[in-house]
Amino acid sequence: MVFGRASEYALRTYLIAHFAPAATDMWQAVAKLSDNYTFVLAAVLSTVFYPRLAALATSPSEQRRYVSTVAGLLASGLALAFGILYVFRTELLTLFFTPRLAAAAPLLALQLLGDWAKFISWVFQYALLVRARPLPYIAVQAAGTVMYGCLLAVLLPAFGLKGVVLTYAIDYTIFLLGSLIWFYSKKRS
Repeated sequence: MVFGRASEYALRTYLIAHFAPAATDMWQAVAKLSDNYTFVLAAVLSTVFYPRLAALATSPSEQRRYVSTVAGLLASGLALAFGILYVFRTELLTLFFTPRLAAAAPLLALQLLGDWAKFISWVFQYALLVRARPLPYIAVQAAGTVMYGCLLAVLLPAFGLKGVVLTYAIDYTIFLLGSLIWFYSKKRS
């Protein structure tokens, strides 16, 4: 969380320095919309999912099934919710912000894809925390921030403002794939 917030502030500072304020506002609108539902989902995962996951610590096979079930349900539910959000993207951006920020609608698809991958990966990353392994969790978060920075360095100059949400989507998709490989690998104890 700390790494993500720090990189977001650094990115915002960079965007303000290199893009017109109106363009930066487009990214900020999409990011703020994302922040709103992220807070809700984080609260639900922390208060409902994590305690049950911790209670299953003595039964790794049940814990594994629980994580898989929750990840599957979350993936489906989020796909439906984000599909609805995408259909009404222009109206939502106008409702929550201003009519001029409806122009941020084209950025929303990649933001939603990145959020979908991020939220699903959180389910698997909680397994690191519940196993009392905070250092690997922190290392993974730090590595993700470095990867995000490297992707930004390549995609932002190539795609402009769209490169920010493209980076976000690619970064969290890679993060999700890594989480899936870690969680489902036979060598994991």
